Amino acid sequence: MYRVDESRGRQVVPDTLGDSFAGVPVSDCLASYENLPYQKHKCYAHHLRAIARAAEAVRDGPEERRIFLMRLRGLLKAAVLLKQLAPELPRGQVLRMREHLEQSADALLGSPRGDAEEERVAQRLRKRRHWLFTFLDHPGVKGANNRAERALRPAVMARKLSCGNKTPRGNWAWEILTSLAVTCQQQARDFVEALRPYLLLTPSAAR
Repeated sequence: MYRVDESRGRQVVPDTLGDSFAGVPVSDCLASYENLPYQKHKCYAHHLRAIARAAEAVRDGPEERRIFLMRLRGLLKAAVLLKQLAPELPRGQVLRMREHLEQSADALLGSPRGDAEEERVAQRLRKRRHWLFTFLDHPGVKGANNRAERALRPAVMARKLSCGNKTPRGNWAWEILTSLAVTCQQQARDFVEALRPYLLLTPSAAR
């Protein structure tokens, strides 16, 4: 589902999903996605990029500066691996491994870091600590929002080039047609054939 709006503010999300949305939004750390009345998960790809940038910044420093960042990276990678293995493991083992992840996260993020780069990353994860492992509780939820970002990129380019979104009516038509087109693509359905029963060709339009 695509949405075109003049604002990137928080209210766009509940206006789109409703107040009782039962799914789990997976997003980056944009402020608009922070204080929402849903269960949430923050994209690991964005977290890992932040860790990589910090690691690059301390690359030439003492090794102990890199160890903390490596442990954070290992924590997220371990969670992704648990997600992959969970369907094949006994439920009790999965719960024990999940608890170990929670304890490791608390240990790593519990105290402020003396190093500025380390603290910047730690604060990023600390602020979203409650949602750090949400994706492990929901079978259909991924650890990253890569699929959505890949789907968004060509749509944004097409929208900018088409000039079809310069008016509220153009926005409305574009977001509906694009949402339907991508849905048909995902379902391996013919877009035109899917719309045909709902199209009305009036005599004036035929001329």
